[in-house]
Amino acid sequence: MKINIWDILLILKNNPQIAYIYALLNSFFQVFFPPYPGDTIIALLGYLSYLKIIKGGVVLSLIILSTFLSSSLLLYLSYNFSELIKNSLYFQRFFNLRQLENFEKWYKKIGPFFIVISKFIPGINSIVIIASGLFKIDLKYSLISIGIATIIHNSMLFIAGRIAGENIHLLKSLIKEYTSYVLLGIILITLLYFLLKRYINKE
Repeated sequence: MKINIWDILLILKNNPQIAYIYALLNSFFQVFFPPYPGDTIIALLGYLSYLKIIKGGVVLSLIILSTFLSSSLLLYLSYNFSELIKNSLYFQRFFNLRQLENFEKWYKKIGPFFIVISKFIPGINSIVIIASGLFKIDLKYSLISIGIATIIHNSMLFIAGRIAGENIHLLKSLIKEYTSYVLLGIILITLLYFLLKRYINKE
Protein backbone atom coordinates (compact mmCIF):
# COMPACT_ATOMS: atom_id res chain seq x y z
CA MET A 1 0.00 0.00 0.00
CA LYS A 2 1.75 3.14 -1.24
CA ILE A 3 0.81 6.20 0.78
CA ASN A 4 2.42 9.63 0.65
CA ILE A 5 2.63 10.55 4.32
CA TRP A 6 3.59 14.14 3.50
CA ASP A 7 0.33 14.59 1.59
CA ILE A 8 -1.50 13.29 4.65
CA LEU A 9 0.45 15.69 6.87
CA LEU A 10 -0.52 18.62 4.64
CA ILE A 11 -4.21 17.65 4.71
CA LEU A 12 -4.23 17.27 8.50
CA LYS A 13 -2.29 20.50 8.95
CA ASN A 14 -4.85 22.44 6.93
CA ASN A 15 -7.84 20.58 8.41
CA PRO A 16 -6.97 19.90 12.08
CA GLN A 17 -10.49 18.75 12.91
CA ILE A 18 -9.95 15.75 10.65
CA ALA A 19 -6.89 14.71 12.69
CA TYR A 20 -9.05 13.47 15.56
CA ILE A 21 -11.05 11.17 13.27
CA TYR A 22 -7.93 10.08 11.43
CA ALA A 23 -6.24 9.20 14.73
CA LEU A 24 -8.94 6.57 15.21
CA LEU A 25 -8.89 5.25 11.64
CA ASN A 26 -5.10 5.18 11.40
CA SER A 27 -4.74 2.61 14.18
CA PHE A 28 -7.40 0.37 12.62
CA PHE A 29 -5.67 0.50 9.23
CA GLN A 30 -2.32 -0.28 10.85
CA VAL A 31 -3.62 -3.40 12.60
CA PHE A 32 -5.80 -4.79 9.79
CA PHE A 33 -3.98 -3.64 6.65
CA PRO A 34 -0.21 -4.08 7.06
CA PRO A 35 2.15 -2.72 5.86
CA TYR A 36 0.16 0.50 6.26
CA PRO A 37 2.59 3.18 7.66
CA GLY A 38 0.67 3.78 10.87
CA ASP A 39 3.77 4.31 13.02
CA THR A 40 4.99 7.24 10.95
CA ILE A 41 1.56 8.85 10.94
CA ILE A 42 1.33 8.60 14.74
CA ALA A 43 4.63 10.48 14.89
CA LEU A 44 3.27 13.07 12.44
CA LEU A 45 0.29 13.59 14.73
CA GLY A 46 2.80 14.16 17.53
CA TYR A 47 4.45 16.77 15.33
CA LEU A 48 1.09 18.51 14.80
CA SER A 49 0.63 18.64 18.58
CA TYR A 50 4.08 20.24 18.82
CA LEU A 51 2.78 22.94 16.46
CA LYS A 52 -0.28 23.27 18.75
CA ILE A 53 -2.55 22.57 15.79
CA ILE A 54 -4.21 19.70 17.67
CA LYS A 55 -4.61 18.80 21.34
CA GLY A 56 -1.87 16.26 22.03
CA GLY A 57 -3.44 14.57 25.04
CA VAL A 58 -6.76 14.03 23.29
CA VAL A 59 -5.21 12.69 20.08
CA LEU A 60 -2.81 10.36 21.90
CA SER A 61 -5.70 8.98 23.96
CA LEU A 62 -7.69 8.33 20.77
CA ILE A 63 -4.70 6.60 19.18
CA ILE A 64 -4.14 4.32 22.19
CA LEU A 65 -7.85 3.51 22.49
CA SER A 66 -8.24 2.73 18.79
CA THR A 67 -5.08 0.60 18.66
CA PHE A 68 -6.14 -1.41 21.70
CA LEU A 69 -9.68 -1.98 20.41
CA SER A 70 -8.49 -2.87 16.90
CA SER A 71 -5.88 -5.31 18.25
CA SER A 72 -8.45 -6.82 20.62
CA LEU A 73 -10.88 -7.29 17.72
CA LEU A 74 -8.19 -9.08 15.70
CA LEU A 75 -7.44 -11.28 18.73
CA TYR A 76 -11.16 -12.04 19.20
CA LEU A 77 -11.63 -13.01 15.55
CA SER A 78 -8.59 -15.28 15.48
CA TYR A 79 -9.51 -16.85 18.84
CA ASN A 80 -13.13 -17.62 17.96
CA PHE A 81 -13.00 -18.12 14.19
CA SER A 82 -9.68 -19.89 13.61
CA GLU A 83 -10.77 -21.84 10.52
CA LEU A 84 -12.26 -18.72 8.97
CA ILE A 85 -8.97 -16.91 9.53
CA LYS A 86 -6.90 -19.69 7.96
CA ASN A 87 -9.11 -19.96 4.87
CA SER A 88 -9.91 -16.28 4.38
CA LEU A 89 -8.51 -14.70 1.20
CA TYR A 90 -8.30 -11.40 3.07
CA PHE A 91 -6.01 -12.77 5.77
CA GLN A 92 -3.95 -14.68 3.20
CA ARG A 93 -3.54 -11.44 1.27
CA PHE A 94 -2.45 -9.18 4.14
CA PHE A 95 -0.82 -11.63 6.56
CA ASN A 96 1.88 -14.25 6.08
CA LEU A 97 0.09 -17.10 7.82
CA ARG A 98 2.98 -19.45 7.02
CA GLN A 99 4.89 -17.73 9.82
CA LEU A 100 2.46 -19.01 12.44
CA GLU A 101 4.39 -22.21 13.12
CA ASN A 102 7.56 -20.20 13.79
CA PHE A 103 5.78 -18.11 16.40
CA GLU A 104 4.41 -21.11 18.25
CA LYS A 105 7.83 -22.04 19.66
CA TRP A 106 8.33 -18.45 20.86
CA TYR A 107 4.99 -18.53 22.63
CA LYS A 108 6.07 -21.67 24.47
CA LYS A 109 9.22 -19.88 25.65
CA ILE A 110 7.95 -16.35 26.33
CA GLY A 111 4.15 -16.54 26.41
CA PRO A 112 1.87 -13.53 25.78
CA PHE A 113 4.77 -11.17 26.58
CA PHE A 114 5.91 -11.93 23.03
CA ILE A 115 3.08 -9.60 21.93
CA VAL A 116 4.84 -6.72 23.70
CA ILE A 117 8.15 -7.48 22.00
CA SER A 118 6.54 -7.93 18.56
CA LYS A 119 5.06 -4.43 18.71
CA PHE A 120 8.57 -3.06 18.26
CA ILE A 121 9.50 -5.35 15.36
CA PRO A 122 8.13 -3.89 12.09
CA GLY A 123 5.60 -6.01 10.25
CA ILE A 124 4.91 -8.84 12.70
CA ASN A 125 2.68 -7.50 15.48
CA SER A 126 -0.63 -8.28 13.79
CA ILE A 127 0.46 -11.80 12.82
CA VAL A 128 1.58 -12.40 16.41
CA ILE A 129 -1.85 -11.30 17.67
CA ILE A 130 -3.46 -13.69 15.18
CA ALA A 131 -1.15 -16.47 16.39
CA SER A 132 -2.08 -15.86 20.02
CA GLY A 133 -5.73 -16.29 19.09
CA LEU A 134 -5.24 -19.37 16.93
CA PHE A 135 -3.12 -21.08 19.60
CA LYS A 136 -5.71 -20.19 22.27
CA ILE A 137 -3.27 -18.24 24.44
CA ASP A 138 -4.96 -17.03 27.63
CA LEU A 139 -7.10 -14.06 26.60
CA LYS A 140 -6.56 -12.16 29.84
CA TYR A 141 -2.77 -12.19 29.55
CA SER A 142 -2.93 -11.51 25.81
CA LEU A 143 -5.09 -8.43 26.36
CA ILE A 144 -2.81 -7.19 29.15
CA SER A 145 0.18 -7.59 26.82
CA ILE A 146 -1.64 -5.76 24.04
CA GLY A 147 -2.47 -2.93 26.45
CA ILE A 148 1.11 -2.58 27.69
CA ALA A 149 2.55 -2.70 24.17
CA THR A 150 0.00 -0.19 22.87
CA ILE A 151 0.63 2.40 25.58
CA ILE A 152 4.44 2.19 25.38
CA HIS A 153 4.72 2.02 21.59
CA ASN A 154 2.16 4.67 20.66
CA SER A 155 3.36 7.09 23.34
CA MET A 156 6.94 6.64 22.16
CA LEU A 157 6.05 7.41 18.53
CA PHE A 158 3.90 10.39 19.48
CA ILE A 159 6.65 11.84 21.68
CA ALA A 160 9.20 11.23 18.91
CA GLY A 161 7.09 13.41 16.62
CA ARG A 162 7.01 16.18 19.21
CA ILE A 163 10.75 15.95 19.81
CA ALA A 164 11.47 16.08 16.08
CA GLY A 165 9.79 19.47 15.97
CA GLU A 166 10.98 21.50 13.02
CA ASN A 167 13.41 18.70 12.11
CA ILE A 168 10.48 16.69 10.80
CA HIS A 169 12.59 15.40 7.88
CA LEU A 170 14.62 13.42 10.44
CA LEU A 171 11.51 11.71 11.76
CA LYS A 172 12.05 8.28 10.21
CA SER A 173 15.58 7.94 11.58
CA LEU A 174 14.39 9.19 14.99
CA ILE A 175 11.60 6.59 15.07
CA LYS A 176 14.06 3.85 14.14
CA GLU A 177 16.46 4.94 16.88
CA TYR A 178 13.78 5.15 19.58
CA THR A 179 12.33 1.78 18.57
CA SER A 180 15.75 0.14 18.72
CA TYR A 181 16.42 1.45 22.24
CA VAL A 182 13.01 0.39 23.56
CA LEU A 183 13.25 -3.03 21.92
CA LEU A 184 16.71 -3.53 23.42
CA GLY A 185 15.36 -2.59 26.84
CA ILE A 186 12.48 -5.06 26.53
CA ILE A 187 14.82 -7.85 25.43
CA LEU A 188 17.10 -7.18 28.42
CA ILE A 189 14.12 -7.25 30.78
CA THR A 190 12.99 -10.54 29.22
CA LEU A 191 16.43 -12.09 29.63
CA LEU A 192 16.57 -10.92 33.25
CA TYR A 193 13.14 -12.47 33.83
CA PHE A 194 14.26 -15.85 32.54
CA LEU A 195 17.51 -15.73 34.51
CA LEU A 196 15.63 -14.96 37.72
CA LYS A 197 13.07 -17.65 36.95
CA ARG A 198 15.84 -20.18 36.36
CA TYR A 199 17.59 -19.16 39.58
CA ILE A 200 14.38 -19.45 41.62
CA ASN A 201 13.62 -22.89 40.15
CA LYS A 202 17.10 -24.07 41.14
CA GLU A 203 16.51 -22.90 44.70
